Amino acid sequence: MAAPLADVTEVVRLVLRNPEIELSLATRLDELTEWDSMQLIAVVVEIESRFSLLFEPDEIETLHTAGDVLRMIAHKRALTAA
Repeated sequence: MAAPLADVTEVVRLVLRNPEIELSLATRLDELTEWDSMQLIAVVVEIESRFSLLFEPDEIETLHTAGDVLRMIAHKRALTAA
């Protein structure tokens, strides 16, 4: 079961401390006003914690949009379910 966009939005809002952020699948994370490389790591750590996943460094480098994050969560869940 993939995480809904609402879950990823909640994580990004929490990390960036901005409850007004709205994400779509096409939202580029690096275009968010508060975004930087440390925020990416914080989002990944929060997602790993919430969804009991572990991302590899090369996987983190592929996360450019909210859709990328959702696809990676789905991919990682599929691997752990197999």
